[in-house]
Amino acid sequence: MQSPPGVASHLDHLKDPTFSFITEAGAGIFSVTIRTMQVSVPDKHTGRVTLELLPYSNGASIHTLIEDALNKNSWRLEDLRVDQVKLKVTFVHGKPRPKTVSFNISPNSCPLKDQVAEHAIIKQHLKPWGIERE
Repeated sequence: MQSPPGVASHLDHLKDPTFSFITEAGAGIFSVTIRTMQVSVPDKHTGRVTLELLPYSNGASIHTLIEDALNKNSWRLEDLRVDQVKLKVTFVHGKPRPKTVSFNISPNSCPLKDQVAEHAIIKQHLKPWGIERE
């Protein structure tokens, strides 16, 4: 499904449960997890559905949650448009626990700031992840 013209970010490919957030070895990123996915049926005025993992659901997958939810509804994943995701990026550094950055990204909004070191690292990965458009 194609995003409308002028859209800065592309999110529909994140519906794919086999998608992998590949990172550069020296970037210091330990993991990237999709915590929330908001989807809607394009060209319909029926509203949106937000699927969110519980805060401490370690090892849980947003894609398993989506599959379970869609099996109980009449929607097909390929017909849904991703309107927003919440990503949690865990870095290998931090004291006493690893540093994490959680943020929402939508087709027209990305709150990451170049002045924050971790944000700048994440922004460098948005194009390779297929999220940021040229």
